[in-house]
Amino acid sequence: MGLGSGVFNTFILISLLQDYRGALRNLIFILLFWLLSFYFGSYLFEQADKFYNNPSADPNPFFGYFLISILLFDFLAYFIKARTIKYHVYKNKEAFLGRMGCLSIMESLLIGISILCNLLPGIWMMNIIFHALPPGNFIFPCTVLLVLTKWGVICYQCLFMTPNVANKWDDAPPQAPPKILDHLADVILTITTTVFFTVIWQVGINRFLMWYHPFDFKRDIYNTVGWACLYILLLPFFCIALYMPTRLIFIMEDYYALTNPKHRRAAFLSSVFAVAVSVAVAIFKSY
Repeated sequence: MGLGSGVFNTFILISLLQDYRGALRNLIFILLFWLLSFYFGSYLFEQADKFYNNPSADPNPFFGYFLISILLFDFLAYFIKARTIKYHVYKNKEAFLGRMGCLSIMESLLIGISILCNLLPGIWMMNIIFHALPPGNFIFPCTVLLVLTKWGVICYQCLFMTPNVANKWDDAPPQAPPKILDHLADVILTITTTVFFTVIWQVGINRFLMWYHPFDFKRDIYNTVGWACLYILLLPFFCIALYMPTRLIFIMEDYYALTNPKHRRAAFLSSVFAVAVSVAVAIFKSY
């Protein structure tokens, strides 16, 4: 029995999904971010803003434990993806060692900054969790330990993902995790990073970039236009600063695993689109 056209179409679709996995993950992230922002964003922001810096607010243990579970599952899934990234680093070592241009240096610099800034969203989440849990709750010290441990592990593993001496590369790549675990980690991290970014993004936008009401047309037209332009210029940098640490693992996998420039470009442009969507949603909310 020969292979029918349907089988070939399936193979082609699987190949496309594999080659453009970075772009597809980012598009799914955009869709989930949009859904969370418009359908659950009011609840997430109301609770996050309520507990961000308000010790007198009535505790909401459900919300606190929900955020703790997001942090925990995100950390556990990270270990699986770290093995995947390490496998791709050694598998594609020749292509990676050949990247010596300015673009590669800039990419490495942005990844390094994202690794070092990865602690900031965790601190914000700890602040929210601390006020959401009842006073004296024993879970919060565990959360602090989890966030600090996660940051330390990410810094160590990601900054030393490649050997710092050329002849220290292993002959064979490390063993990759089972496919089913890798796909499960993708699903978990897609959900956790979307919730993570939505909560932190909304708190950041409303706490730090909307205090001057950029689209208040009751003021002088020149002041209104000036504040609006400043707001629009600041938003992309602000969203990138929150987006890259949150999506760091996926960004690193796209950087090390996608050797075809076309596929890497698709992953990069979809990340740019994700930031653009978050900026557009922020402008829409503030308007």
